Amino acid sequence: SIPFSTQSIFWGWLEVRLMQECLEVLAKCGRRKTPEALMCLAEDFRSIHQAVEQHFRPQDGDSEISQDINLLPPDHAFRHVVSWSYLDQFLEAHGYTGNEVSTWCRSHVEYPLRLHKALLDYSLGNNQKSFRQTLNDVEAVIATAISDEGGSLLHHF
Repeated sequence: SIPFSTQSIFWGWLEVRLMQECLEVLAKCGRRKTPEALMCLAEDFRSIHQAVEQHFRPQDGDSEISQDINLLPPDHAFRHVVSWSYLDQFLEAHGYTGNEVSTWCRSHVEYPLRLHKALLDYSLGNNQKSFRQTLNDVEAVIATAISDEGGSLLHHF
């Protein structure tokens, strides 16, 4: 039999994987996303999140098990990447103006470049010059963050 703590960690990482797949769906929709489609996706993602919480986590009545499984240490640079707020923030950024998206991308280097590119394409895709310039700027910010003293991204969050 597999120990319950091991099962909990497994289900926790599976939940993270589902959340990340939601991010990929959002990114792959490209410019075709309408505000209505974004609202539908947000609702679908909330439903998935609720179903995951209901079926992948221990029940409230189980006193020996913590509801919050710590998949990463509290001081880990990417701790927030394993929470649903990571998806929520990316989804929310789709409602920003072009300038706000540009600022958001520069201040959220924890997201992979492909997600930044998808978001920029969504908000700036009609203006290819602005899209290319902003993407180059975001690439430079990410490269700088990676190469900064020891490659630590902590101070960028």
